Amino acid sequence: MKHMSLPFRSLAVKFICFGFVALSVLILYVHFESNFIEHTKGDAAVINLTGQLRYRSFEMAWLGHRMTETKNPRTKDILIGELNGKIEAFDGILSDLKMGNEKIGIEPVTYKEALPMIEDIAGRWHKTFKLLLKKISKDGGRDLLDEYESMVQEYVSDIDKLVSFLVEDIDRERKEHEALRFMAFLFFLSLLFILFLFVKNNIVASLLMLKRGSEEMKKGNFDVRIDVKTKDEIGALSETFNAMTQTIKDTFTEQKNTELRLKRLNRSLKTLIECNHAMVHASDEHELLSRTCRVIVEEGGYRFAWAGFAEQDEGKTVRPAAMSGYEEGYLDTVRITWADNEWGRGPTGTAIRTGTPCIARNIATDPHYSPWSSEAMRRGYASSIALPLNDGGRTFGALNIYSSESYAFDDEEVRLLTNLTGDLAYGISTLRMRNAQRQAEEALQRESNINAAVADLAKSFLSSYVISIEDISYLLLEHARKLTGSEFGYVGYIDLITGYLVSPTLTRDIWDECKVMDKNVIFTEFKGLWGWVLNNKEPLMTNEPMKDPRSSGTPAGHLPIRRLLSYPALFGKDLMGQISVANADDDYDNNDMEIIKRLADFYAIAIHRKQMEESLRKYTEELDKKVRERTRDLESAKMAAEYASKAKSDFLANMSHELRTPLNSIIGFSGLLDGGIVGDLTEKQRERRLYIQQRTAPLKSDRRHPRPFEGGSRQDRARSAQVIYKGDPEIFARNA
Repeated sequence: MKHMSLPFRSLAVKFICFGFVALSVLILYVHFESNFIEHTKGDAAVINLTGQLRYRSFEMAWLGHRMTETKNPRTKDILIGELNGKIEAFDGILSDLKMGNEKIGIEPVTYKEALPMIEDIAGRWHKTFKLLLKKISKDGGRDLLDEYESMVQEYVSDIDKLVSFLVEDIDRERKEHEALRFMAFLFFLSLLFILFLFVKNNIVASLLMLKRGSEEMKKGNFDVRIDVKTKDEIGALSETFNAMTQTIKDTFTEQKNTELRLKRLNRSLKTLIECNHAMVHASDEHELLSRTCRVIVEEGGYRFAWAGFAEQDEGKTVRPAAMSGYEEGYLDTVRITWADNEWGRGPTGTAIRTGTPCIARNIATDPHYSPWSSEAMRRGYASSIALPLNDGGRTFGALNIYSSESYAFDDEEVRLLTNLTGDLAYGISTLRMRNAQRQAEEALQRESNINAAVADLAKSFLSSYVISIEDISYLLLEHARKLTGSEFGYVGYIDLITGYLVSPTLTRDIWDECKVMDKNVIFTEFKGLWGWVLNNKEPLMTNEPMKDPRSSGTPAGHLPIRRLLSYPALFGKDLMGQISVANADDDYDNNDMEIIKRLADFYAIAIHRKQMEESLRKYTEELDKKVRERTRDLESAKMAAEYASKAKSDFLANMSHELRTPLNSIIGFSGLLDGGIVGDLTEKQRERRLYIQQRTAPLKSDRRHPRPFEGGSRQDRARSAQVIYKGDPEIFARNA
């Protein structure tokens, strides 16, 4: 081969000119690569905006549901405001797609095939969906919401088609770019080949290392370096060559990293879309978390994902709530808390404690991950991220994602995953709010049913005094079975005299079905689970009675017991009876326990009242008997008293006559002395006569107004006797 003659005066000038050409090509290549990267980022942002149209379409339907279902005016106004905000945001996205947005780096879509699709989506939005949503926010009509939901699926499908088209367009441009890159690479190799020929023909010996370096570079080894220590043109060329290889290496590294970031970005976008779809269709909290973890692993390509809640216990533990991926007992072998200690300074505890994402970019070297690194690396976890679940400023848990690659979570991926976690936390809060509302409504309905049952029992009990304990037992059993959904049961009371359990309700429903021999409604011994309740005066609830250690089994022919709830009827500390139900369709819970307790309390009061009424009735009957006997005794005593009174009156009348006859003579003779019939009286006789007149003056009054001698007080009778006995103290004292 002949030597090539180039119009250069010196080797330095020749290499300078050649290097200038090569560098120009390289600069153009780098510029072209940079423009392609920026263009790809813009396309990715457009795809992200287009994907948001799908999410927001379902989100507005969900807000419409909440607005039509709520009855709280204030809540409805808030939901209307949110819906109008979502409508404006939807308008903004469509505007950004059509007109571009420099603030967020979005250029208007210029693809000829995509523009009609965007115009169609925007036209249907403004002509149909936006008007329907405005009417829904204004009128709240359910029929309008149904109309919106009937069309939104097709609308979202068109949006998905647009997203798919944009993704395909990016792939097409990438393939075209790779073809151009390959052509540029071939062109660059051609330049190198020319350089190789030039060097070989002019300075073969000196540039042998450069030749070998070029060959290594041709093989794709961009780490090769030419070690030439001379300061001439060859040395300068070697330095330029080394710089060129480094630039090419950096360019390819950046390209590789860009492709990797794009791959992760697309993966994260797809994960976000699928997770939002799961949020729209999830019916409970566990289902939402499980589907989200599954989507993160299956669509996101991560090795393991789990969600945990921060417990408010003493150890501040983190309780796993859902998981998906390659776990292999990892959560059972490690200890994770959110306390500020060795076991809480990992990504999960730090994210919950600080409320911000925490990343372990390399599990093998991260010092905060040392308590769990061996178990994590054994399962292939190389990096992890913990994203806090926040609800109104309160962190209640964390979403944890593990990758098999180190440094797997870049800034853009963290941003998308943070948005995903925010949506997930909002979905959990919404489901909890719905669940709390449902539980409150169920509790209110349950309380209303209990109150209605107690009111019905009280009405039956108080409306008549002749209702029996047996009738009350039947009514109680009917309400107990209805309120707990039980297949059968029994109600019994304790007999006061014998202490036995009497259960009249056993003669209904289960009497014919039960095949136990020698059946009886009176139980003299308390055995098994029901007997434990009576013996211990404590309630019992079991959904596996055959496994309960207190069970003594069931006799041959007895109805099978799958679930049992029994409660003692206590009045104070006294055992009055028992209520038992069995074989509900679902497991018994504390709500069923509260229902039976309320009925048992009423039953105890009813039994106590009936017992008091019975005691009062017996006491009244005995009292009536005693009154009748006492009345007969009093009548006999009255007749005896009347006879004695008559005898006394006759005696006193005779005594009065006998006393008054000599007194009348004394009074008469005293009158004769006053008339002077017996002549003049001496001084002593006059004193005697005066004394007699003074003493007999009261008797004269008694003669004009006679009364029984025994009448008057004890003092009156004493004075009369003193007059009669002429003041003789001895006689008076003896007869007073």
